[in-house]
Amino acid sequence: MHYQFGEPLFQVGSISVYGYSLMLSIAFILGIVVALRESKKTGMKHEHILGVCPYIIIGSYLGSVLFNPVLSLPSFILTLGKSAINWDGGYVGWGGFLGALTFAMIYLKKNKVNGWRLVDTLVPSIGLGILLIKIGCFLNGCCFGVRTDLPWGINFGDFPRHPTQLYHSLGGLIIFFLAITLKGKSRFDGWLFLVCLMIYSIVRIIEGVWRDNPKYWLNLSTMQWTSILILSVSLIALFLNWRKKSISLTGKKLLL
Repeated sequence: MHYQFGEPLFQVGSISVYGYSLMLSIAFILGIVVALRESKKTGMKHEHILGVCPYIIIGSYLGSVLFNPVLSLPSFILTLGKSAINWDGGYVGWGGFLGALTFAMIYLKKNKVNGWRLVDTLVPSIGLGILLIKIGCFLNGCCFGVRTDLPWGINFGDFPRHPTQLYHSLGGLIIFFLAITLKGKSRFDGWLFLVCLMIYSIVRIIEGVWRDNPKYWLNLSTMQWTSILILSVSLIALFLNWRKKSISLTGKKLLL
């Protein structure tokens, strides 16, 4: 199967519309709509959903771009500076997530909003965003996998490769449905977010097996090691918050 990636999907007058830009725009729009809908269930005010969106958009953009040079650091170190740090742009998923989270915390602190409840409200939107944005990556022909002889291999201009963008997208779909299914079953504010963050980290680790990225220590990529770190932090946070929940049942104050 051959795919001419990176070409415009269609033209609107003199404007070329590309797959990645289109799916990114749809992801943000639908994400806001879904978050507003979910806020009715979590009790989060609409003004906070709409208020935090600009912070998330700016933070995700800056984080995804600035994290790109970080990915080339292992190669730079291992080659004793013979390889270059990558400053030529590109978007990194975990960088976008961390950037969005950092900027969202600025809004939360400024407006004294329950952060755990807010991120729980945003989980379905996050899953939907991953689903759509990675379809955009597929249309753009980036983030592809290593060579494969499997029947679903996609030719991105050289030879059949694993369509890891679609594997990644499937992970977003799983998170979206889990978020909808588990809604209302949370043990405490932040439970849903942490559980889905752990699942997403596992998806990234597994996807990285077939992703065409440089591998380093233990044959894992920088992105896989980042995912392992975030998985560990999420697990610790889940455990600590679960203990706080247990303490709160004894009558002591719960701080989330």
